[in-house]
Amino acid sequence: MAGCAYRIPAARSPAWLCPGGRGRRPVAGASPRQSTGKRAEADRAGGSPGPLAGRALAERKFHKWLLPALAEWAAIAGLFALGLAADRLAVWALVTVLIGSRQHGLGVLGHDGAHFAAARSRRVNDLASELLCFWPLLTGLHDFRSFHLDHHRHFTTERDPELLFKQRWSRRQWALPMTRGRIVRYFLLDLIGFGVVEVAKAYWLLGKSGPRSWLGPLAWWAAVGGALHLLGLDVVIAVWALALLTSFWGFFRLRTWTEHVGTPSTHRVQANWWQRILITPHCSWSHYEHHEHPQVPFWRRHELRGSEARTVGMGELFASFGRDARPAADGSGTRTP
Repeated sequence: MAGCAYRIPAARSPAWLCPGGRGRRPVAGASPRQSTGKRAEADRAGGSPGPLAGRALAERKFHKWLLPALAEWAAIAGLFALGLAADRLAVWALVTVLIGSRQHGLGVLGHDGAHFAAARSRRVNDLASELLCFWPLLTGLHDFRSFHLDHHRHFTTERDPELLFKQRWSRRQWALPMTRGRIVRYFLLDLIGFGVVEVAKAYWLLGKSGPRSWLGPLAWWAAVGGALHLLGLDVVIAVWALALLTSFWGFFRLRTWTEHVGTPSTHRVQANWWQRILITPHCSWSHYEHHEHPQVPFWRRHELRGSEARTVGMGELFASFGRDARPAADGSGTRTP
């Protein structure tokens, strides 16, 4: 494709997938003094609201974060109930894959907590993120926050910790060109445990910054794991651990491909309904907008995408990784080898 001859309409989120609206178009000329539901005029280059609009949308409402988190846990409980009721190996295999997808969803919600975007109170923000997202995944909020904010602070430089992972520690798995078939094979290998080494690398890279990073996950699992053991539900603990080592990483891997791979900027991805559930949950398909306005919580981020924004479908993006260049839908205006 030459330049950016195509243009895909901006993605729109159903309200149940991305609370806060259905991807309404920006309102040109809106004043920041008006209601936060109106956005500033989209800039000409990329169809994204400017910094005033980003600040206007940075309002934090704890219930807007908490309800999706509780919904994730309700889905997890339902999946375990299905496995226990059926008690068949094939059903447990499916449950393990889907549990990993919801662990991934919890991780995405924890990302908002790392940006202080879950609640106005920092104490509430941090404690809720730890109890509902990070500690069940055996990691700490402060470790992830340090890692992730360094990624924003040193984006695409030698000090970007994500580049350390993708270009040094696991270079072969992220090197381009990469066909869709190979990406799918890596995902399938993750599901049967071949991604365990990658999970270990990720935990090593995050590190443990202090006693809270160790004691929090240990205390959480001592309480929850102990209760499950007393109830005779050791299988729940085993499936959770298995999912964390397999399908969680598989879905994490797929989402990572939609963010910065093959571009000096960030891809503006358009995702359909099932991709938004399994690969880019909680509006993580709007990762370009997140890097432009990291203070905006996930449930308002879809409002940052203007009607003139150049986007690329996930299927087209994945297909492009096997070619010599990426589609120019990354905000950089370039196609990157």
